[in-house]
Amino acid sequence: MKVRVVITDDGLRMLEETVEWWTTNRASTIPVFEAEFGDAIQLLHLFPDAGAMFRRSRLRGVRRLLLSRSLLHVYYLHDRARRVVFIIGARLAMRKYPPRLKSPNA
Repeated sequence: MKVRVVITDDGLRMLEETVEWWTTNRASTIPVFEAEFGDAIQLLHLFPDAGAMFRRSRLRGVRRLLLSRSLLHVYYLHDRARRVVFIIGARLAMRKYPPRLKSPNA
């Protein structure tokens, strides 16, 4: 099932923070990060339930996809009725706590 993939404002902010960290700490591997994130978008476009259910969120239905080379968790919601995946957050997997996630409708 193909769906649209939309990055929410909060998701974009978290991704920008990650890119800033990546630029400062791992500048030579930015192409790896960019390619892996692009692959993740394509995966979610074709297989919106690819990520594991993430039960440590107050939001119901949140899924988390690990980008294995860049060690980034991508948090998202799959809205089946609208055929959309909303990327609502991202955080480096090495961080101790997950991000605070907000509904795309908030």
